[in-house]
Amino acid sequence: GAGAEKSPHIVSLGFRGLPAEPLLHVLESRGVLVSAGSACAERDRKASPVLEAMGLSSEYGVIRFSFGDLTSADEVERAAAILEGALRSFT
Repeated sequence: GAGAEKSPHIVSLGFRGLPAEPLLHVLESRGVLVSAGSACAERDRKASPVLEAMGLSSEYGVIRFSFGDLTSADEVERAAAILEGALRSFT
């Protein structure tokens, strides 16, 4: 996305060989609410043109975190720790 407009409150993470949906469900079960894929293709099961433009093929599961003004550093650190534990459960 070099040179493209960005939304600093949204972070998308792609994991090669790991479908987004199972990871999304594990995170949700632990209190971390995320979305799968890109916002523009959320309801569409086809490959996201946005993710393809970023160079991510369908072999990557992508989850999206959105942060607000009231999101604390502690909440971000907790979510990161939960994500790390969830990823370990898939390996």
